Amino acid sequence: MEAGKLGLAAVGIGLALCLVASGCQRGAQASEEPGVVVESFYKWYLAYPGNVSAERAYRSSEYVTEGFIQVMDQTLGAEGSFIPADPIICAQDFPQSFTLGETRVTGRDATVVLREAWNAGTRFEMAHDLTIALRLVDGAWKIDRIACPQPPSAQAQPAAPAEPTVAPTASAPEPTTPALAEPEATEAPDGPAAIAGWTTFRCEEYGFELQHPPDWTVMELPVTQPDLMAPIVRIVQLLPQAWAEQLGAGGPPDPEAPVIVAPLSVEVSVGSLEAYRRMYADPASSEQTEINGYPARVERDAPGDFALIRTVLQHPVNADLRVTTVDQLSGFSTRAAEHPEEIALAQQILTTWRWVD
Repeated sequence: MEAGKLGLAAVGIGLALCLVASGCQRGAQASEEPGVVVESFYKWYLAYPGNVSAERAYRSSEYVTEGFIQVMDQTLGAEGSFIPADPIICAQDFPQSFTLGETRVTGRDATVVLREAWNAGTRFEMAHDLTIALRLVDGAWKIDRIACPQPPSAQAQPAAPAEPTVAPTASAPEPTTPALAEPEATEAPDGPAAIAGWTTFRCEEYGFELQHPPDWTVMELPVTQPDLMAPIVRIVQLLPQAWAEQLGAGGPPDPEAPVIVAPLSVEVSVGSLEAYRRMYADPASSEQTEINGYPARVERDAPGDFALIRTVLQHPVNADLRVTTVDQLSGFSTRAAEHPEEIALAQQILTTWRWVD
């Protein structure tokens, strides 16, 4: 990240002068909407000539609450501590663009979805959504929390970000997605027979299992920022063993190599539906289905061919326990064209899902 930061220093200074000249750096006034505050904060962050997190520059920002400062200080730890990704952008390298999505206001609280994107329109395209929580403090909206979608991977980020640009603010329409079904106590379905030769992954703590091919592996991703990632409590990713070995090879990433993204991410969350939706924003579209006899909801986080596809499985008894499997390939046209075999296997893996006692 330091190399990328130095490379953008000159750009950042120029952009900062531009923002000041255009009045974009004004303070958060009571009349400003939550989306305007988020946009102003991230413009300031990207234009800052140094390193906002390393220098603790957020402490003097007028766009954040005292609670945000405390959480950031705890997350970053002692001066000079290593962190896998900057908690403000949930990545190691600057996004090339960001777009404001849905804004929700409930009394003195609000959330804004911020989509960050890298290399859009290329075979290395990647994007993820941050959920920014704000509070109304003394008549002004201030950022109180940044929820990352998942622990970012250095291998999953582009190596050379270009000058950041800000897309125009657009208020997304209120989604009409039905609420997740309330759990009902039911007997476990018989389900299909075990797939011969496949390996079973079982999560005893949260009571589920699934199978995967013998040449695939399960990679645990530590929840390194629990305060920022709640209600997510565990993440495992399933991917071909050869891909996992490339990720674990060490050394600087090859900028010419394709981005490695696990075909299937399994994310466990424990908390209310409201807390769940703070981490996983309401989808662009969804439909009710069954996975191995269990009720599930398939959600697409964005329209078009640039989307994550989530399958949400609600525990049949525990209303606070949900497991979300995230298909990180088939919703992206370029990835789908390059990895049809891995996509088919990931879909077959999902059919082996079972809740267990």
